[in-house]
Amino acid sequence: MVALLLLPLPGFGASVPPVQGPRIDRIEPNTVATSGDTRIVILGSGFDTSESAPVHVLVDGQPCSQVTVHSGGRITAMVPARAEAGVVDVEVRNSDGAAAQAPKALCYDDGASWLARWYRLKARVGTAWELMEQGGVIMLLLAILAFFGVAWALHCGLVVRSSQIMPKALLQALSGHISRHEIEQASSLCRKDGSVLSRIVLAVLRKSNEPALKLRELAQAAGSREASHLFQKINYLANIGVISPMLGLLGTVIGMLLAFKTIGMGEMGGRHILLAGAIYKALITSVAGLTIGIPAMACFYYFRGKLLRITTDMEQVTEDVVEAVAAAGEVE
Repeated sequence: MVALLLLPLPGFGASVPPVQGPRIDRIEPNTVATSGDTRIVILGSGFDTSESAPVHVLVDGQPCSQVTVHSGGRITAMVPARAEAGVVDVEVRNSDGAAAQAPKALCYDDGASWLARWYRLKARVGTAWELMEQGGVIMLLLAILAFFGVAWALHCGLVVRSSQIMPKALLQALSGHISRHEIEQASSLCRKDGSVLSRIVLAVLRKSNEPALKLRELAQAAGSREASHLFQKINYLANIGVISPMLGLLGTVIGMLLAFKTIGMGEMGGRHILLAGAIYKALITSVAGLTIGIPAMACFYYFRGKLLRITTDMEQVTEDVVEAVAAAGEVE
């Protein structure tokens, strides 16, 4: 009988669920001016939303003004002024006394604080990582394309240069050797140099005893091969510029498909405002794809124009070399 009296009755004792307190996920922005009057947004959950139960926001122990609790776990508030730059804690306190604290979540900036710059950088990295998580596998593929695109653009910047394709020192040395009819020395110089022009000239020097018409054909064939090889290098940037937006569009279509499927199954409970959030996540991949594709195509067109100018100059230089070699062969 005593044991029965000790059992917890429904609605009493151990069956009462614990009270869920407030929680702070992040604060935007994470840097504010020391002069104050900066609006911050606190994202989290468990905040009191009733007007009769106000929420208090404290920054470094000082109360914020114009505190407003919005639906979806969002608080806006105006931070107070502070005498000097530095990192402070942010606290959200409900009317029942439950509180959540975000230590060192906010950095006051006086315009010269290196710590504030670090906080802004950290916020950008965190936002990029959040977008990566929301975009899923498609965002991972786009990140790989972005890395490869930047690396290849730098590679093209080093390769597609007049000093690399037809070095002036090589031209001067070849001019001297050919004018003195030193074909063997000129050929040896081309083998050591390894530039695009040296490979074209070497193809001509190997047949230096042939007529001028034959030498021109050899130079044109070698020049076409080398130009095709150079254009193939920059074509990778065009491929990235085309694939990235299409991949981003695929991620958007998949995201919207899943969002509308959720609505069709009634899992949103008629709260169609959640559809906007779902579409926002879906559009992230399209934005990322265009962000990668547009610079890639811009780099491609830039290098293509530059390469066309260089190849035009190289044709003229090759023609001069062919005439000089043909003249040297006639003298011999």
